[in-house]
Amino acid sequence: MKNEPLFGLVKSLNQTEKTYFRKHTKRFSSGSLNYIQLFELIEKQNTYDEAILKIEVGKKHFSQYKKHLYEKLKEALRAYHSSGSVQAQLRNCICDFEILKAKGLNVAARKSLVRAKKIAIKNQLLPELVTLGKYEAILIKEEDNLQQLSQHFDNYQKTAIQVNNQIKQTIDIEELHMAIVKWNKKIEWVRNEVEKNQLMEILDSPKLKIKLENYEAESQRLYINAIGYYFLGAFEDSLAYFKEQREIVKFIDDFNVVRCVANNALLSLFTKNDSFLEEFSSLQIFNSSSKNATEYQSILLVLLKLIELVQRQEFEIACSLIRTKQQEIEELKHIVDTKNAMYNEFTLMSFYSVAAYLGNRKPKQALQRINYFLNNAQKDLKQDTYGIARILNLCIHMELGNWDLLEYEYEATYSHLKSKNRINLFEKATLEFVKTMNNTAAYKQKLSAITKYKEDLVKLTQVKFENVVFSFFDFKKWVERYEIIIFTE
Repeated sequence: MKNEPLFGLVKSLNQTEKTYFRKHTKRFSSGSLNYIQLFELIEKQNTYDEAILKIEVGKKHFSQYKKHLYEKLKEALRAYHSSGSVQAQLRNCICDFEILKAKGLNVAARKSLVRAKKIAIKNQLLPELVTLGKYEAILIKEEDNLQQLSQHFDNYQKTAIQVNNQIKQTIDIEELHMAIVKWNKKIEWVRNEVEKNQLMEILDSPKLKIKLENYEAESQRLYINAIGYYFLGAFEDSLAYFKEQREIVKFIDDFNVVRCVANNALLSLFTKNDSFLEEFSSLQIFNSSSKNATEYQSILLVLLKLIELVQRQEFEIACSLIRTKQQEIEELKHIVDTKNAMYNEFTLMSFYSVAAYLGNRKPKQALQRINYFLNNAQKDLKQDTYGIARILNLCIHMELGNWDLLEYEYEATYSHLKSKNRINLFEKATLEFVKTMNNTAAYKQKLSAITKYKEDLVKLTQVKFENVVFSFFDFKKWVERYEIIIFTE
């Protein structure tokens, strides 16, 4: 399907927006409504098929119908959302001011300007205050009040300085955000001192220590700190920053609210505190006006519930959740494939789906899931998750008893990890375990290898930079279940 903006816009509409558009067009349109017919046809299509549309609507004026529909949709959406967002409210006030001022109704125009300033001040819209200051100056000049004009320009200059400072702070924060994204491009978690020092160079920046007055910049500052400590495996510190962000993110947009609440819920699970249910309920009841935020919300609710069920070892219910929520899981895959976004969510969904299948004694489904991840993962990026997925793949083959294939998979995994310099203590212990299990058929030796591996894993949970691995998959519980399988063979 070619990139068709009209199709994308129609498909992005929620039900209330569609209803409003139909009413809006009937109220404000006259004459031929071919573009309405075009809207109804596109709305029914799952993929854009222009050939069929031309047959139904007619080829002769098809381009005009498309253009007309596109413009009418935007017009209706502007009207629908005219009182929804802060920016829309502000634009309405400015529009009222300009109309009233042009008609010579300065007193009424000033009232619109006062309303606009209240909105801008309440929502920290400093650049907009500069624009409003220009309009206010026009009114004051016409009133010929030099004292008021002088005071106005003093305030106007202070606002302009604040705007410059805000812009500089925003640029500084964005620069640090880009630095941490660049660091995270190839590495998911800190696994050694060198990587820790690289990350701490960013997190120790004085610019991240100063609380900012602007909500958006402050929210971004808190997010950088939170995600940085997440990469360090310092989940308690990460959660503290996400909790702070929670207090102000409501002033930004719905998507950031959804992401922040979900991060609080996720870190509550990772830190085993008792606030998960509260955060999960908050995410459930949050009513977003943004389609993107709503879709993200539905995906995150499935992911968080899956993680919670796996942590409680309710594997059968977790597998049932996976079956019943395929639409959300497929949507996540689609977003990863088409937008190269939500990769961390995709990783968590994949690993915890594998954990659910293995816990429910369904290793074949687990193998399908991990293979899908490995085939679609960015193996040159996020090297930790890709490497651990390959390790997990070996464990699943052992559980299935695929010993002939296991030797090949072991060599390929070892070569990959070595080439990426990612054989850390966890990888080393697991590779040794897999090799021993594959090289011996003796029952006692297998049990001895399992015992040693269990002891190694217990030690690794206490080792700096290694314990973070178990947040994505609990290898300790897996090997305990695998021991039972070996014992009952």
